[in-house]
Amino acid sequence: MPAIDIPHKRPGDDLFAREVNEFTQNINSLLGTKGPNTIVDSSGVHQRRGRQLGRIQAFIFVSDGDDILECHTWDGVTEGSTTVKIAKPYLLRKTPFHDKTIDGLTFTITGSQRRTVTRTAGGTLTEQQRIIPVYRDAVDDYIGDIVYAIEVDNLNITDDGTVIRWLDLNVDGRQWGRNR
Repeated sequence: MPAIDIPHKRPGDDLFAREVNEFTQNINSLLGTKGPNTIVDSSGVHQRRGRQLGRIQAFIFVSDGDDILECHTWDGVTEGSTTVKIAKPYLLRKTPFHDKTIDGLTFTITGSQRRTVTRTAGGTLTEQQRIIPVYRDAVDDYIGDIVYAIEVDNLNITDDGTVIRWLDLNVDGRQWGRNR
């Protein structure tokens, strides 16, 4: 087993992020693994990088379904031809809410970006809603909405047998709003 230099520290001694990172690297090399890619920043906060948090990538919106978006890859200049399925944000999906009553409100999804909300307590009140702003695909000189998504390992969503590994970060703040 190779020897490693571990500086001796006493209780109360300062511990610097650089020392913790070097110690982590030494332990990982002894174990023969890459380790969890743990780093410590200058404020002492532990962060994870790499596969644990996933990577963020930009896509161009093409179409949508009940729980997913279909997008093309995009490098900031050129739209790719590869279609990638991306999960909609949880609150914008059909599956968790369709035909369910939550806090006296019944949700009926009527389209990929539309729903009806009905309240029956104190008299029936119905409201038509849509996702605002809507997801827009390419038209004329407009390339389509840019969707920023993060790659994750545990969404537990499939679409036509395809495991969905991307989640829309909803940086445009889409939400359900009254359809006028």
